[in-house]
Amino acid sequence: MITKHQWVGFGLAIITPVIYIFTIHSATKQYSFPLVIFFLILSISAYLFRRNNIILLTYTVTVFILLLVGTTGWYFSPFFNWIYLLAIALAFLFHPNVSTLFIIVLLALFLPNVGSIDTVLDMLLLMSLAAIIPLTYFLRNEYLRLKENEKKILVLEQEKAHFKDTLEEVLANKVTKFAVDLREPVNDIKQLAYFNKNTKTAKDIESSRKKIIDLAEKSLDLLKTFEEKTTGKKLVKTPSR
Repeated sequence: MITKHQWVGFGLAIITPVIYIFTIHSATKQYSFPLVIFFLILSISAYLFRRNNIILLTYTVTVFILLLVGTTGWYFSPFFNWIYLLAIALAFLFHPNVSTLFIIVLLALFLPNVGSIDTVLDMLLLMSLAAIIPLTYFLRNEYLRLKENEKKILVLEQEKAHFKDTLEEVLANKVTKFAVDLREPVNDIKQLAYFNKNTKTAKDIESSRKKIIDLAEKSLDLLKTFEEKTTGKKLVKTPSR
């Protein structure tokens, strides 16, 4: 199943070369500036009235920036730095892979022109673009780590992890692992409750009751630990009766 960020990445991989060709081709580049104005208005409108539609806003802003940079000379554009900011924003909004694909497409478009003006400057430009790829991963991971430490968000699982098997990969998700840990004592309580229906001796009933209390305490401790790690707030334990 193709995810949302994959669709965005594919869309940008198609849009970027189309805009590049449009802004450099002699038959179409004269229409670039009117399109810049059009997509500027469209981007502002999308932000004001459709800001919840993050994909629409992303596409309109991306097209506007690429048209603006292309119309003003690509390599020599005073707005070229906006491409770096756009790549970083894509990594935060969707996934670093989206930003990586966007940069790779740009590198592929710019590579044939290396040496047309100044080989050293052209290579430095390509290297600076390529450097954005690890930078976006680093900035995004550091931001998520900071927010998780502040207990503003919960990072469910770590990316780029190497798992021995499918079970280890599934349990790497913090919510899934919590659910698995909690299900065991809850299921045991259920089984003991069914067992008590057929228990007649007071000794067996009392033994089952103690086991149910212990399992309930274990479940509450698991829940308390998960809540404290997630919220960062120390919770007061309810005393057992």
